[in-house]
Amino acid sequence: WLLSSLPAHSSHLVDSENRVMVRVHHPSMDFPAGSGDPLNPNAPIIHVAGELIKYGVSEQVGPLDFRLTKLVRGCFGSEGKIALHPADTALCILSPETMTQFNSIGLAFGDSVSIEAYGIGDTLPVAASLANVGLAIRPLPPCHLNVKFDSGQNMQISWMRRSRLDRGWRDYADLPIDEPQLAFDVQIESGPTLLATIQLQSENLEIPSATIGNWGLPSGASLTISVQQRGAYAVSVTTTLSIVLP
Repeated sequence: WLLSSLPAHSSHLVDSENRVMVRVHHPSMDFPAGSGDPLNPNAPIIHVAGELIKYGVSEQVGPLDFRLTKLVRGCFGSEGKIALHPADTALCILSPETMTQFNSIGLAFGDSVSIEAYGIGDTLPVAASLANVGLAIRPLPPCHLNVKFDSGQNMQISWMRRSRLDRGWRDYADLPIDEPQLAFDVQIESGPTLLATIQLQSENLEIPSATIGNWGLPSGASLTISVQQRGAYAVSVTTTLSIVLP
């Protein structure tokens, strides 16, 4: 369990500010040392209250205590679980030997499942439930959503896709495409009014000034731009940006 609270942190940057302080139940228990690089595809992974966290370094600081540093937060579709995790929160380390793929037991993406576990000598099981299984195969939400207007007042919208395939950091190299094709849904709204819905297969979109004029909105009106990536199995969480019409 956590010895001290673990503050939230962005999933887009390595968390070098925080540390996971852990106390185990038995002196024979430990944590893999790590390679020092949490971006390594084989970096150890822990589970804390629904959030999956990779770490780069594990140090034993007491007979039952460990300090985990160089963290990557919200891995494998668990960004929505990044939060302030208080002290005494349960923690476990993931290993291939103790994991089961949801599709190997007949579950489909988005299903809910209840799990019961018996320990040696237990007469009653410990029960847990999980909603929306398969989050790791859901596309990650696009990032760097940007909107600007050119000299002709055409709206230029751009964003960047993100890949679930973790093959390590490569400078000056694009991430591999982890879906059969790129496919995005873009929505433009003004308050409760839906102005446009566009499906496309690129990471940029131009809205002509004539189209914007047909919306009949005054200068200074607020717009909300929403982008989702459509994958083979599911649709990503929505990335949004609010702007003001010039």
